[in-house]
Amino acid sequence: MDIGELLREVGGRPVAALDSQTALSGIDGWDSLAMVRLMVKLEQLLDRELGEDELGALVTVGDVQRLIGGS
Repeated sequence: MDIGELLREVGGRPVAALDSQTALSGIDGWDSLAMVRLMVKLEQLLDRELGEDELGALVTVGDVQRLIGGS
């Protein structure tokens, strides 16, 4: 799944240009509900439960990309 598509889906709105250093919290309209949706979607994509350390490490777009790529 494309990272832009994923973040648009969980955030519920179009996402501007992203790079790996973009903070999730810096995405227009990003809130705690979007983060929860992201966590659920990632667990579905990876077919496993994410640990607290993994979830706490999701700060930037690059962090999400690495998690998906490392599956």
